[in-house]
Amino acid sequence: VKNAMDVKNAYDRVTAEQNADRAGTLAAQGDRYGALNLLDEAIKLNPDKPDYYLQRARLKAGGNSDDQTGSLKDYDKYIDANKDKKTSEMAQVYAERARVRNDEDDSKGALDDLNSAVRIKGEDAQLLAQRAAVRQNAGDSAGAKGDLDRAVTAKPDDPNILKQRAEFNRAQGKTQDALSDYDRAIQNTRGQDIESAHNISRLTRGKAEVQAGQGDYKGAAATVESGAKAYEDRKLAPHGSNYGEQGDYLKAAVAASSDPREKDALQDRAIAAYGRAISQGWNANLPDRAQLLTDKALATQDPNQRGNLLGQAYRDADQATKMPYLEPYKGLLERGRATYASNYTNPSPSASLYEQAITDFKAAITNTDNYGGSPEVARVREQANAHLSDASYNRGGITGSRGDFERARNGYQAAISNNPNNPYYHDALAQAYDKLGEREAASAARVRADQLRRQGRPPA
Repeated sequence: VKNAMDVKNAYDRVTAEQNADRAGTLAAQGDRYGALNLLDEAIKLNPDKPDYYLQRARLKAGGNSDDQTGSLKDYDKYIDANKDKKTSEMAQVYAERARVRNDEDDSKGALDDLNSAVRIKGEDAQLLAQRAAVRQNAGDSAGAKGDLDRAVTAKPDDPNILKQRAEFNRAQGKTQDALSDYDRAIQNTRGQDIESAHNISRLTRGKAEVQAGQGDYKGAAATVESGAKAYEDRKLAPHGSNYGEQGDYLKAAVAASSDPREKDALQDRAIAAYGRAISQGWNANLPDRAQLLTDKALATQDPNQRGNLLGQAYRDADQATKMPYLEPYKGLLERGRATYASNYTNPSPSASLYEQAITDFKAAITNTDNYGGSPEVARVREQANAHLSDASYNRGGITGSRGDFERARNGYQAAISNNPNNPYYHDALAQAYDKLGEREAASAARVRADQLRRQGRPPA
């Protein structure tokens, strides 16, 4: 009997080892569940081999909640069996269990594991950086900073650790330190492959956000442009969003500048950046280019140039309204603006074109109801309402000039309903009432206009 049991146990151990080997092969091929099933069988056959628990723990890590719990139990089994070992492998296992514990919001357990790992390996940059992240998430900023500083000292040219410290400094409001670390990380990302280009792009975006937060929009634009250049230097095509972000920062620089010549130059650069983004298929910037083209058109004195700019602005905005993944309100607002500006600057404007613009402005306002109350949505709604008021007012002026005073009155009333504080709208409404013989209504409109002026209400 004893011999028979020995033979069976030996057979089980061999079969378990074969299952574990096959599990490794399946895991390498992407068959995680097949690998886990084999490891379950291996552990049933030989429950006393810690390596199987470690292998299963690593496969379960990062899975669903049940897998995470199972992973921790398996790590516990392995570590309990090897807790007296002080090897680099054990430090790695402690770090792995720390990641799972941290994912499960057990920051204390994660710190305990990382402390054990650091005691084994000493000033290991990756372990210190990992512990810094856990400490930061737990609210221990001082501890996180100390670990990050030690990690950078241990590995001063590691771009990932420098990026982590840059993001930590940024979160702490230490913008100059963050910028310095971003620069060092960028300088130390030297590979010529696409992943290196991606890394530089991510780093430049982070740095640009810090610069923009300081109001340095031109610097931010130059930074993201250097991120796009990282692709070009490697004979790769940048993603259109790189140029789109450059355009966004340049557009912000236009708004911040008080120098007319600088504003014009920045505006042209922003339009060019958006053009490059769109040419790369990044159509999210169609409304942005349309906005700048309309702004540029309204500033020029050359009617031919104005017509060309507004034509392109209309086409950009119209295309944006047809993109299924873009918020329609942006394209609707800019298409309405292009139509309105084209008609407003025309020596012979038409009521029908103002009506077309009004339709787009109304549609933009209605569409914003589907997108919550973000600052961007609020901005579009405010602008659309203002343009709707002006378009209604100007439509009223055209119909009134043609003797259709009822439509003129309706236009002025529509303008007032969107912007009741513009005295000029009430003046115009009073004149329409006069033409229609409605004296009391005309008098009330004039009284309201005078009240608004006394209140210091400027026209919109």
